[in-house]
Amino acid sequence: MSTRREVERIVLASVDEWPLAMLERPLKIDPPSADQRHTKLLQAVKEQLQKSRNIRECSLRVRLECQRSREISLHDLMPLDLAVDTIFRRFYAERLRTAVSSRDCAHLDGLAYMIAGAWPIYAYEENGNSFRQLSAEEVSQALFRSGGKEMRFVDGRAPLRRLAVHTQTVGAAVTMLADAQGESTRRYGGA
Repeated sequence: MSTRREVERIVLASVDEWPLAMLERPLKIDPPSADQRHTKLLQAVKEQLQKSRNIRECSLRVRLECQRSREISLHDLMPLDLAVDTIFRRFYAERLRTAVSSRDCAHLDGLAYMIAGAWPIYAYEENGNSFRQLSAEEVSQALFRSGGKEMRFVDGRAPLRRLAVHTQTVGAAVTMLADAQGESTRRYGGA
């Protein structure tokens, strides 16, 4: 108890020693101007946007590396034509809602080429219980047809019809298209 009284005595004694002028006048701090606040806020937003882009890039890269390195099961795959159609609906349908004829197979085949250029393509074996990853050479010697439903080889080999991709490819492809569109808009202007 005596220590508490002693502390109070020291505090009160030190207050008595403060100059009276310090106790009576408020501290004067100039607030930043509106332009300074705006500049700081804009700088903070730009830094956060760049951090967000870096995190997104890094996570997409890590996810794709994990996807390529881990063992993939039949449950991780979805038909390529379904993936292409889903990507089209998620990314292009809203933008092209007045142009119904733009959803032809050629456009969908183009999306299949984009997917094949960035992610592995798989072919189900005839029994449907197993699959294999197509080589880059196989993909480069083939043409996608019917909206990604089949690959026809230019050398006359039998076409592959049971094509698949990893289920996470759809989200990654939509993100890639959105990022490419955003970069194009920033670079060349427009909506």
